[in-house]
Amino acid sequence: GTPRGGDGGARVRDIAGRIEGRLERLELAPEQLDRAAGLPAGGTAAILAGGPLPRGTPLRRLAEALGVDEHFLLGLEPGEAIPAGMLEEAQGSLGL
Repeated sequence: GTPRGGDGGARVRDIAGRIEGRLERLELAPEQLDRAAGLPAGGTAAILAGGPLPRGTPLRRLAEALGVDEHFLLGLEPGEAIPAGMLEEAQGSLGL
């Protein structure tokens, strides 16, 4: 298998690639996805540029807006556990 350490950047690129692929397939602009998923303006562009991924409800809304589930978005096999950190609500998203 692949070593556990240091593959976080590769995973983010993989996720960004999956988002990009879905945007092309759905013929959506990043700004349209922001609105459809309820992300802040520029949220999708930030993810595509390697920024942090949304967690919790925003992650679910992003997947729904792309017509996929969180497993696909995160590059997991169906039935594989979603990392707990990806399901937690981000404190910043609560306006605190």
